[in-house]
Amino acid sequence: MISLLGGRIRATITELSQCQSADRFIELRKSVFPRYANLSVALANIVSAESPSVTLTAELLDDSFCAFESSICASRLEEPFKSEALFGLSTLRRTYRLMTKVFAIPVPDQSRPSDQENAAEYNYWILWSQLHLDCLMLNPEIHPLVLPEVLGGLRCSVMAYSCASQAAALRESEQTCNFSGVQWDQEDALLAKQSTDERETTILGW
Repeated sequence: MISLLGGRIRATITELSQCQSADRFIELRKSVFPRYANLSVALANIVSAESPSVTLTAELLDDSFCAFESSICASRLEEPFKSEALFGLSTLRRTYRLMTKVFAIPVPDQSRPSDQENAAEYNYWILWSQLHLDCLMLNPEIHPLVLPEVLGGLRCSVMAYSCASQAAALRESEQTCNFSGVQWDQEDALLAKQSTDERETTILGW
C-alpha cells in the first residue's frame, strides 16, 4: 500500500515537475495540490499506524532528509538557488523534529480550539512546502523559469515551522510539558523571526 501510494504521488506531480513555464506551473499546481494532499495524508497515516515507535518514525524521516540533502548538494543547481533549496529542506527537517515532540503531548482542553486552528494552518503549509520539495527531488533539472516558483513554495516551510512553534507554545504555556530540551540555536531564532515577518505579509490568509 505504501508503495502504491508513493507511486501515485509521483505520478500526480510528474507533469508539474516538468513544466516549462511559471504560468503553466502555477495553473497546474492549483489542480494538482488537492489530490497530492489527500494522497500524502493517506500515506502518512499508514506509516504512522505501521511504525512500531515514534522514535523509529523520526529516524526514518531524518534518514530521508539526509538523502534529500545529498541529492541537492550533488545537483547542478547554481547559487543562490542551491542554498535556498538547502535552507527550505533544513527548515522542514527542524519542523518535523519539533512536531515529533508536540504529537506526544496532549493539548490542554482550554487550548484545544486554538490548537485545532493552528493544526489546520500547519497541515496546509507542511503539505504545500513538501509538494515543492517533491517536485525538486523528482526533477533536479527543473526548468529555470519554474525554479523560482518551486523554491518559493519550498520556503513556505518557514510557515510550517511557525505553526509547529505555536503548537509547542500552547502546550508549554499550560505547563503540561517542558520544551526546554529542544535545542534552540541562532538558526532557530532566525527562523522564528522570519516566520513572524512572513506571517504578517503573506496573502494566503494569515
